[in-house]
Amino acid sequence: MEKIIMDYLGMQKKNIVNTEDMIKDIRRNTEGEYFDLKLFSIILSKLVKDGVLSPVVSRKLLYYDFNVCSGYRIMRNHQIFSKQNHMELYYYRLLEKLNPAISKDYYEDNLVDFMKDWKYIEQIHRYFAASNNLDKTIEVDMKQRSYEIFKNESMLEKTRIKLILKRLKITYQDLRCFVTPDPFVYHINRVDEHHNRVLIVEDKVTFVHLITESYKNKINEFNLIILAEERDPLISLEYLKKLVPFDQKSKEVTYFGDIEPHKIINLKKLRETNKEYNIRPYYPFYEALLDYYSTSASPLKRKFIRTNEYEEALAIFPYPIKQKLTLLFDANRYIPQAAFNIDLIKR
Repeated sequence: MEKIIMDYLGMQKKNIVNTEDMIKDIRRNTEGEYFDLKLFSIILSKLVKDGVLSPVVSRKLLYYDFNVCSGYRIMRNHQIFSKQNHMELYYYRLLEKLNPAISKDYYEDNLVDFMKDWKYIEQIHRYFAASNNLDKTIEVDMKQRSYEIFKNESMLEKTRIKLILKRLKITYQDLRCFVTPDPFVYHINRVDEHHNRVLIVEDKVTFVHLITESYKNKINEFNLIILAEERDPLISLEYLKKLVPFDQKSKEVTYFGDIEPHKIINLKKLRETNKEYNIRPYYPFYEALLDYYSTSASPLKRKFIRTNEYEEALAIFPYPIKQKLTLLFDANRYIPQAAFNIDLIKR
């Protein structure tokens, strides 16, 4: 009971607390348990003796038999109410009151993170508290749910919010929302009866350039050009199976993306999960960028650490390109796909 009383005192903004309100709070937090008035009076006497509380003598006694006053003054100058202790008591109490659908495990061990994340957690808590029956809540697009919770349609996409949801053990399914995939964007140059060459590019600007007449003539080797799904390139390959002119025909799939270590590793993973396509980089585009920007490439935005996976990814490329990539990454540089220009291709 003493912890409940201290939590209650830590939550108060006024210096004088009403004893009856304190008792109501204790009853709420010990629902179903017997309220021991004698124990309550002993704890109050101890807190008065320790200088944590001071009885408001101008008010009448609430319980004469136990010498319990109607009100007590919180002695804010006591060390237990130092700013840090006061804040911790306040946030521990908030943590305890979180909706049952929200996991408290992480934040119970990391209260500082809880204090930092509270402004977002509170909004998530309110969403669950307002949803009486989540199983009957209609599923909506993630942006719609994001606006409902945060009054901002893009919040659920932000890295900070994704981390908080992970800490709270909440999924999009728990929030009754789904991610609407970007539209499948592609351009058909021609349809071959037996064999087709497919190029997948990551950048929208590159895609638009490649389907213009002046560019198309220089890459007419490709039957189909696809703009990769931003969130997951695998989706593009799933859609590829549904394109009737290209279904059940042999395909040679090539890929072009940013020249940076993590994107090279992602290309390796894409190859491994879609072995039926024998995906490989489109070497001419990579080589063109490496030759033209080798001395003017931009610094990597995040620190890169060499791994076995990285070495395996480099092995996808022919030795001359692999050497150029190694020099680029060892210098902690990268080249975005957006720097590509069809005029860089040597003909």
